[in-house]
Amino acid sequence: MSSTQRTHGQSVGTARECDVSAFLGVTTPSVTKLVNDMTSIGLLDKHADPSDRRAVTLTLTARELDLRRTYVEEYHAHLGDVLAETTAGPIPRPQPIRRASGRIRVPEIKERTQ
Repeated sequence: MSSTQRTHGQSVGTARECDVSAFLGVTTPSVTKLVNDMTSIGLLDKHADPSDRRAVTLTLTARELDLRRTYVEEYHAHLGDVLAETTAGPIPRPQPIRRASGRIRVPEIKERTQ
């Protein structure tokens, strides 16, 4: 991934299609089709990479950032509702997922040993 900035309170970076392909573990042609579809409906912007004219840099549009923010807020609210039914006390506000080296860090789940 190339650079990162904050837009609408969210971390937003730029990436090349090959970066997205490697991150998702899918072929570059599959990512190219997805990128073209997302660009045609206004969710991604494609820019010429100033450091490598052969490459294209991708950024999320304001519309996609708003959709992503809404989705995350609604998902957290839903989780809060579900968890509220299973616990006695209030549910603390969910913390954002932290990224390390371009990968989502998932907390390890330790199995009980008896």
